[in-house]
Amino acid sequence: MTTKPKARKAAAANGVELDPVFAAIAEHKVLIKESNRLEKSYSIARGKAEKKHGWEWNAGKPLEMLDLVVANVYSMYDRLNRADRAERKAAMRMAKTGPTTVAGAAALIAHAWHEIEAGDSEQVEDWLTTALKTVAGALIRMSQKPA
Repeated sequence: MTTKPKARKAAAANGVELDPVFAAIAEHKVLIKESNRLEKSYSIARGKAEKKHGWEWNAGKPLEMLDLVVANVYSMYDRLNRADRAERKAAMRMAKTGPTTVAGAAALIAHAWHEIEAGDSEQVEDWLTTALKTVAGALIRMSQKPA
């Protein structure tokens, strides 16, 4: 699931243009879920390989000599890395998507807060500071529009 979203400008039921940040947040949530699922699968596959071959199951062995359990670990690791890269790209696209409504700004802040709470407290991802800067700029622009 590493596809780039198509830019959509759909109209809401009342004819008002939807805030693009909602689609960006939705895409990011889907990619987080996929990354987490693959991380769990990788952990299970690695555990099976370690149980069967011991801790240093890949030390010095050519790939041709490894069995399917170990080959699955390599495959899962590769898929996990691709999913993580896709999630990080989507996160930065989302962070740079300027909200066009106060509700969109609030949603982006809430999503960032949720990710801070759910994540590693020692590591702040680069998209979080970009998202806050984007939201601040959007709110300033919104406040300067004539009513």
